[in-house]
Amino acid sequence: MRLSGVGLIVCAFIIFNTLLISHYTFSNKEQCQCIEGNEEEREIIPPQIQTITAIVERIIEGPEKQCEHQNETKFAVVIPFIPDQLNRIKEDIEILWKIYSPCNTNSTFPLHSRPDLIFYFNLDSTHKVWDNITSIVDESGEIEKCFNQVRFISANLTRDRNRYPGGADYMFLSLLGVTEDEIFEVSIEYETDEDTNITIPITRRKHTTTIIYSRNDTEPYSVVKKYDYIFYNEPDCVPIREGWLTKLHEQCSKPIQPFWVKGSIYRGSDLNKLERNPFIPYRFHINGNSLYGIGDPNLSEFIATVRRWVLSGHGRHTNAYDTDLFNYLIQPEHYQTIKHKVHLFQFTNIVANMWHTEWTIDGVLDYGAYLIHGGENTNDNSKSILRERERQKQPNNSSQYGEYAD
Repeated sequence: MRLSGVGLIVCAFIIFNTLLISHYTFSNKEQCQCIEGNEEEREIIPPQIQTITAIVERIIEGPEKQCEHQNETKFAVVIPFIPDQLNRIKEDIEILWKIYSPCNTNSTFPLHSRPDLIFYFNLDSTHKVWDNITSIVDESGEIEKCFNQVRFISANLTRDRNRYPGGADYMFLSLLGVTEDEIFEVSIEYETDEDTNITIPITRRKHTTTIIYSRNDTEPYSVVKKYDYIFYNEPDCVPIREGWLTKLHEQCSKPIQPFWVKGSIYRGSDLNKLERNPFIPYRFHINGNSLYGIGDPNLSEFIATVRRWVLSGHGRHTNAYDTDLFNYLIQPEHYQTIKHKVHLFQFTNIVANMWHTEWTIDGVLDYGAYLIHGGENTNDNSKSILRERERQKQPNNSSQYGEYAD
């Protein structure tokens, strides 16, 4: 069989490309170390391509660019929730994420560098709520445009731990790899029923010992520890500006000064409540809706240390996990160790904690905020904004069918 001149050129080009790919694959193994992940993620050169254009693009990119991809920060947004918050999540994604898109309108966001989205449920993975979440994800154009993978994980809270506010603590601790095992010492006493005069044994809890430790095999932590950073995004932490995901990603993209926690100080105005309670962490803690350096295992160990201290009686167990953390940091007896770690806790204005505070978007934009946690938006016109945008997208058929009534 004879090949035309063009055919010979194509064949020669493919052979040359195959040799070049082999060379790049070998040299890349020496030039850079791949990140952990599945075999697809660790592949330096993508699978064999079919078009001449794609071959040329791959050759031009070369090994240095491939190594650059491997060194990019792995980032994810984690949305913890309970069944009662499903409607809030649906509204956030279907309304607010459409108005304030997670990524900038003109952002290219290559697939390999997009953040992941993780839904984190308090109960088990067989709950019917997952069908609703899957439907929300499938119908969201913003998730498809701005995120890479979508993951679903469960905290599997037991009945005695699935209560507020303790349940929120347990979800957070489990995500960061902190586990509590409770050992009960029991005593058996006997009581006589007055009606039947029958004596029955009663088992009473005599003493409880809680063992707290950091471990790698809790289901939530085994998923998130593969990331360098995560943003913990409770359903009442909402966007007020386009590009909020891009902005968060920039905060933890290399090169940066490493951190363990980066988030908001209290920016609200409920001073009366604070003045009645002189507890310093209420004023100066970093709110839990923050960026966390989950990829550093030392963070998990530190959170476990704080938890041990809290439950040993030095802290107030009625506090939330974020105020517990700051309360530990400011204790004089911890100074000798904390002074070497305090730089890992950083404030940012990208998220604003507006707990128990009325706010408007115009007001908080002055803070430089992209997301608001808590409080109440007293001028929430997001639904009307979305309706107007959807109407503007519709073709103008009024001359034929008449105008639609609102």
